[in-house]
Amino acid sequence: MALLSPQIERFMLTNLPCGGLSIKSNNRCGYIVPAARSQQQCSAIAIDAPSSSLAEVAGIRWGCASLQGPREEMEDDVVIRSDGLDGFSFAAVFDGHAGFSTVKFLRDELYKECVAALQGGLLLNGKDFNAIRNALLGAFQSVDLKLLNRLEMTGEDKESGSTATVMFIGNDMLVISHIGDSSVVHISVLVLLSSWRCCGPHSRFLHLLHENNGFFN
Repeated sequence: MALLSPQIERFMLTNLPCGGLSIKSNNRCGYIVPAARSQQQCSAIAIDAPSSSLAEVAGIRWGCASLQGPREEMEDDVVIRSDGLDGFSFAAVFDGHAGFSTVKFLRDELYKECVAALQGGLLLNGKDFNAIRNALLGAFQSVDLKLLNRLEMTGEDKESGSTATVMFIGNDMLVISHIGDSSVVHISVLVLLSSWRCCGPHSRFLHLLHENNGFFN
């Protein structure tokens, strides 16, 4: 998942059944699906596709992909919101197990608890780390207690659980809060290719230019 802007506007969701090794493309997005499993399914979100419904979207905002294993239902989910946090965006990944009930509850409730605890984003904009930390700790604990009570009352997927990895993204600040064994990776841009042009400092180009007495075809 990547968030390149605090403004999240529109998206297009595509579900792709997968078997074996395949490469599927939709507009400008490509998906590579490894290994053959009978119950795999990929879902991806394409941004900045050349569709009239997405004409006002400027550039890639965010994207996500998920891969379902051999279990009967998908137990993971992603939530991204851009409202209610005074200029900050909210992104969360839930890696569930033993059923989907816990992830379903967290998907709906954790965001609301975080917004309330962070006072609608005021604490984030205040940049008081201790206040933010204590607020998020309280939000996670509150949701955990509500979840336990709900599972006990409904009896549905009582053994289910989930990790919760949450990011709050502003123009100049990133706050991450998590519980469980999920990971967050920061990726920097790396230039993989250099241009071959008729003028430039590329050593291979200079060598060929010298060998050909100043001419290069």
